[in-house]
Amino acid sequence: MNGKRALTGLILVLIIIAAGSALMGCETHAQAKAIMARGKCLDCHTIGGKGGSVGPNLTNVGGRRTRDFIVQQIKSPQSHNPNTAMPSFAGRMTDQEINLVTDYLAGMK
Repeated sequence: MNGKRALTGLILVLIIIAAGSALMGCETHAQAKAIMARGKCLDCHTIGGKGGSVGPNLTNVGGRRTRDFIVQQIKSPQSHNPNTAMPSFAGRMTDQEINLVTDYLAGMK
């Protein structure tokens, strides 16, 4: 009986850890979406069928671009395309904000 209790306890702990990770992921996504709203990213970009069409659709950007590319694009878009209309967000977002947005976008595959 003690073996069953131990196994049940272990399973319960793993479920709690998984639920906590999922909630943290939701919190991170919510923060990234708020940052993107303040930066007006969807004025130019589309995500999930919503937003503008001036810039590329970002719905599946994580499947097309590396995390490093996305960071560089946010900080210095002219480094990828000198004629881009996208402004640099290096001075408009903190490194933490850029990382949150990047993690969110890189996960979109």
